Amino acid sequence: MKNRWIIVIGLFLLTFQGMAQIPENRTGQLADISMKDGTRVIGKLEQVTPDTVVLFTAYFGDLTLLQSQIKVVRYLSEPDTDIPAGYTFVNPNASRHFFSPTAIPLKKHEGYYQNFYVAFNMVNWGFTNNLSIGVAAVPFTWFMEDGMNIALTGKLGFEVADNWYLSGGFIGGFLSNVAYGGIGFGLITYGTEDNNVTLGGGYAGLAVDPGSEYEEQHETIVYNAAGMLRLSDHFALVTENWYFAVPDFLLLSYGGRYMGDKVTVDVGFVNNGDLVKILPIGIPLLGVVIYL
Repeated sequence: MKNRWIIVIGLFLLTFQGMAQIPENRTGQLADISMKDGTRVIGKLEQVTPDTVVLFTAYFGDLTLLQSQIKVVRYLSEPDTDIPAGYTFVNPNASRHFFSPTAIPLKKHEGYYQNFYVAFNMVNWGFTNNLSIGVAAVPFTWFMEDGMNIALTGKLGFEVADNWYLSGGFIGGFLSNVAYGGIGFGLITYGTEDNNVTLGGGYAGLAVDPGSEYEEQHETIVYNAAGMLRLSDHFALVTENWYFAVPDFLLLSYGGRYMGDKVTVDVGFVNNGDLVKILPIGIPLLGVVIYL
């Protein structure tokens, strides 16, 4: 039975891998295209078929590309427009805020490495245009007693209408034999890759000292509200806020993001009603993401 499930999942992923990278309704848009051989071209989509793409570029005129050789496509404009909203590159991390994801999916062969506070590390990769899977850990604790930890995450997302995205996913992990837990979540995002608002919710569970006579189990419903506002080519505002129904706990975050073509840097603060009494501006938040 286990082998049958492996085969089914494998065929599912291969089916999505075989999909055309650029649909015909993208004709007229500016696109940033990375090929499997490492070549990168930017231009306007003049003609799109299931097998080929004709791209008009500023320096080489019309180029014909094979759909099968396209690795990643990122769109710089809306259909039938020539102006990429005043930006010279796309937001490399539109799929996430500080910690939580947006409903906007990673594209096929698109991924990132994320680091917070030096200790926390995560890698996410788009296996199809709709499905991404990631792994996270705090590696330096692996060398401590009961310090082994790892978490897995997955997200399935779709654009269901113009600028409307829906996604669902999970995060699950463990800390040696000390604790394990996870959350299943659903998200809705409205907006573009540069400016958007996300609302979500999930069900989280945590077990402490599992299997022992001191085992504790905790469950709660979690709500999330977040947003992103791009102010310029290299700078955006980001906010991410959490409410835990049990034990009636609210956590806010706010700050800015510096964006490069391949790297983003997040600088912000985490706060709530208790923290503001100790440090009014909040606890500093620092993270770096490298686009793969």
